[in-house]
Amino acid sequence: MSRRTASEDLQLTLTTRIAVRELFNGDQTVYPVTEPNLVNYGGSDASLDELKAFLEEHLLQIEPEKLSNYALPEETWLLELDVPLVREELPRQIKARTLSVTIPCAVIPFGTATWVMILPLVHMLYVRPDEDLEQCVGDEVQRMIAAMELSPQEFLRLLPGQRAWLEPLDVDLNLLQRGPQGRHASLQRALAKKNKRKQARDVLESIATAVHDWPEAKKAPALIGRDVERKTLHGLLSGKERLSVLLVGAERCGKSALLLDWLRAERSDGRVRPVYATSGARLIAGMSIQGQWQARLRRVLEAAELLDAILYFDDLRDLLVERPGQGGADLAGAIKPFLDEGRVRLVGELTSEQVDRMEGRHVGFFSCLGRLRVQPLTAAQTTEAIQRRVEWLGRHAPHRPNLAMDAVEVLIDLTDRYMPYQAFPGKAVGLLEEARSLFDRERTAEGEPITIDKRRVYRVFSLKTGIPEFLLRDDHALKLDAIVANFRARLIGQDEAVRRVAETVCVVKAGLQPTGKPLAVFLFVGPTGVGKTEMARSLAAFLFGAADRMVRFDMSEFMDPGAAQRLIQGTDRAEGMLTREVRRQPFCVLLLDEIEKADPAVFDLLLQVCGEGRLTDARGRTAYFHNAIIIMTSNLGAAHHRPKVGLLASSDDGALQTYYVDQVNATFRPEFVNRLDRIIAFHKLTPEQVAEVSKVLLNAIQARQGLAEAGIQLKLSDAALAHLARGGYSEKYGARALRRHLDDTLVAPLAAALAAHSHRLRNATVLVTREGEPWPEEEGSRKLELTGWSRGGLTGVVLQGKATQARQELHGMAGIAEMRRRVDAWMAWDAVDEVRDRLEVIQAQLNYGRKGRGDRRASAQLAELQAEHHHLNTLWSEATSLRRAVYEMEELGMSALFDEEGLAPFVAEAREAYRRFQHHLIKMTLALRPKRDQITLLVQEPDPGRPMDRWLLPLLDLIDERGWSLRAHGHRVTPRSDETSWSNPWWGPSRDGSWLRSRLQEEERSFRQVLLRIKGSWAGVMLAFEAGLHRWSNFGGEHDPSHLLVHTLALRTDIKPAEWARHVEPPAFIEDAVLSIRKPERHTRRISRRAGDTLEILGGARSMKLEPDPGAHPYWGSWEDVVFEHLMALNARGERLDPLFSGLLDRVKKDDEDEDDTTG
Repeated sequence: MSRRTASEDLQLTLTTRIAVRELFNGDQTVYPVTEPNLVNYGGSDASLDELKAFLEEHLLQIEPEKLSNYALPEETWLLELDVPLVREELPRQIKARTLSVTIPCAVIPFGTATWVMILPLVHMLYVRPDEDLEQCVGDEVQRMIAAMELSPQEFLRLLPGQRAWLEPLDVDLNLLQRGPQGRHASLQRALAKKNKRKQARDVLESIATAVHDWPEAKKAPALIGRDVERKTLHGLLSGKERLSVLLVGAERCGKSALLLDWLRAERSDGRVRPVYATSGARLIAGMSIQGQWQARLRRVLEAAELLDAILYFDDLRDLLVERPGQGGADLAGAIKPFLDEGRVRLVGELTSEQVDRMEGRHVGFFSCLGRLRVQPLTAAQTTEAIQRRVEWLGRHAPHRPNLAMDAVEVLIDLTDRYMPYQAFPGKAVGLLEEARSLFDRERTAEGEPITIDKRRVYRVFSLKTGIPEFLLRDDHALKLDAIVANFRARLIGQDEAVRRVAETVCVVKAGLQPTGKPLAVFLFVGPTGVGKTEMARSLAAFLFGAADRMVRFDMSEFMDPGAAQRLIQGTDRAEGMLTREVRRQPFCVLLLDEIEKADPAVFDLLLQVCGEGRLTDARGRTAYFHNAIIIMTSNLGAAHHRPKVGLLASSDDGALQTYYVDQVNATFRPEFVNRLDRIIAFHKLTPEQVAEVSKVLLNAIQARQGLAEAGIQLKLSDAALAHLARGGYSEKYGARALRRHLDDTLVAPLAAALAAHSHRLRNATVLVTREGEPWPEEEGSRKLELTGWSRGGLTGVVLQGKATQARQELHGMAGIAEMRRRVDAWMAWDAVDEVRDRLEVIQAQLNYGRKGRGDRRASAQLAELQAEHHHLNTLWSEATSLRRAVYEMEELGMSALFDEEGLAPFVAEAREAYRRFQHHLIKMTLALRPKRDQITLLVQEPDPGRPMDRWLLPLLDLIDERGWSLRAHGHRVTPRSDETSWSNPWWGPSRDGSWLRSRLQEEERSFRQVLLRIKGSWAGVMLAFEAGLHRWSNFGGEHDPSHLLVHTLALRTDIKPAEWARHVEPPAFIEDAVLSIRKPERHTRRISRRAGDTLEILGGARSMKLEPDPGAHPYWGSWEDVVFEHLMALNARGERLDPLFSGLLDRVKKDDEDEDDTTG
């Protein structure tokens, strides 16, 4: 029978409740519920440790009956009560606004009754069982605050922080230390313990990241299909014995997510387990002297031992030396003793292949790790996981884009088919997050985050992988004739080959190719220089958007017996050349040139590639060819083929195809030929076809970097082009002979001439003619000849470009500098400063390392802050980006000026950035307006000149283009038979935009007034600038000038029944005589139909030119420019924007309220 010692009997662990108040900067105030005056302030970890050390000393000094007050029941809970408060000392206008303050209270059960500690007031209240708890607490708070007559500073203390909660805290008491000496010794030990833990945290934070503070370690969707792994990991990490775990699984299969799930489970059980993510590189960074890294590593391990912290390595390879004993830091060997003795917990991640390769070199280290295999999820499990994640994101991140439920299946299908090297669920989650990031800045017409539908998923996946959308989407048509036309533009004289390749592309598009094989396997046969390689390059450009998506191997380099090893299998240290390229670029055209020259061992391996679509190298890594098109080329039989002539000649391509098929069957093994999808024969080129090829090659020469960047134009006369084609024709060598002839006869002398005058060639023209041929008339008058040459029957001259006056260059530079100065001035506007200040305020409120359990209200407030921060930060980032673009154009323009280069491109780009900044400045100025996206307008046609045709009809096009919504009410429009509930005497029932368009286009309209309710992103504040009188003059016709009146009723679209009945009566028309002398807000004057119009704004305060544009309406197509000029006019006058956004209904409402106040 064991006996307890006296010292054990005097040991006491007291569990009390601590109120935690989290501030907006992330720090906390903590204090005991029973004694709120004992407050400690600090960071999330240190504040509770410090309070615990204090209480262990403080509670030994108080009387036993007071000590019992700290032992609160486990059922104690936190009540956060919104209490309305009225401050009588405030002005009447402010006092009229009801202020609600959240008061945290600790509710302590006491039998059937309740004690409530009102924490901010340090006041205890007793509530009987028959009383309403919240009502009693609210009344008591209001009574006490009214009696206390708080000063403004004291009132601020009542305001809540970011969130609050109750935290249980175990306080260890040694009753032997109640004397003075005992208390002193206890305090010293507590302080020493606190300092050691703080130092340990500092050591770990210097080389690691606190995983337990990551948002995913606190809140995330529950895992799917991981019940066994979760229980196993819990058993390994949650016990008292300090074990280490190796998570083994494919990349992105969910190993890290499993660890984060365990952290969330521990947190939900009231335990915050410290986990620090680090790496081998961080452990030894900066440690260059012998013994330094060993000392640092020991400090890290001892700190982890003291805190019982887990060291987490998301890639354990970084910790392992490839060749122990050959130099390098053997971190694993140094860590192993701590793992052997159970002093430190470690969690690492590796793939199965990495374990197999490294375990033999670090047997002792791996023996210390418990192994937990994490298998990838199936497609069905991943579908369920993504659906659950989408639901969770909808609740916890409503301010950001989210995936539509009907798009989940598309996302899973795409990642399953086209991303074979990554595992589920990681590759699907990764694509989802990329899509959310890509569409983060887009908003609906109502200003809400968009929903990522199937169309957008296809778009994101296409951008990520390079696979064009027309191959991914069933609703995108792909016509055979269009494919043929695309290839014929680049490939001359091979119509049959083009059609056969195009048909195969259609098979791939239809998804009819065999599964488990490459998309297609072609063998191109024919003479050299006829377009076999160009066909492969054109196919890569068509399918994948770029010719560099073609992976090429010259098989003449793989004729030796070891070719297969180099090409496919690789070694222990490096991947095979072919498998590496296909893994790096799985969506490609793979070209194996001159395949007949390859070693027979290569053909053996190609059988597996063409048949099964995959290869495995010596490292155990599989390369998949399922999304590649394999093209092999060969010259077999080309040298011996002679076409029939005379009466036996035939235009049928069948004979040529049969000849080359026979050659292939005679050379290659049947099992190899049987794996080819198509054998495609290529013709020799005729002289006429070579002439067409010469045009294609000349276009390629013109596009070369040296000519394109200098703006040099290459012009050849028809006679010169024909001469080049004749001289370069070779039946044997095809286009390759033509290319060599062009290089010798044209490119070489051209390069020599340009090199001699490189500093004077900007915008020059190179003219090439036959010897003795006169210059074209348009060039004959230009005498600024720099140099020339004569070779191979051709004459070339280089003509200097038209000189740009230095004065014009300097004027352009001064223009860029003026743009930059104006942008700087606009960035200093008060409205822009207000946006920046508001961003700083929100940033101070957002807490990225928040603790505690929180509640729905706090989460909603946080979501609102995050949404506003995202909106303003997007605007601010775009403004600074455009400002930086203007600065960069000024710097580049200055460099171009000194280097005597053309300034025009930089002036054009500066003007574009400057104009975009002007448009963006409108949003920056209006960003803090509370009502931006809705407006109700009343439009009047006071004269019969049909001005609605000029203003309202094109506005309907703009509304459709921007995705806004419109509801229209025509003046005195009769309701339909099914609209009997509508009884307004002035306005008809709500109609859509198509109804309004059809009515406006009627020859005889039934109304000249219409009420518009418009919703959409920025629609309210932008259309508010349209209010006022519009005039059109010099347009001709019986009624010239014509007028239109636009009234802003309200920056909202919800008109209440009382407002319909009392205040939406149309104002009387203004007489023509009055209209003619009134200064209009918009005055459009017609110059001519070709020259366009001039627009005067605010009675001529600003004016601008409306250029005629067949693709856009002259006014609404330049609408942002119009609004910007209006904004500039108001700013020049020093007028405020507030009257612009005050509608008739808002003013009437205010008058009614003032009347009610007067009556009262």
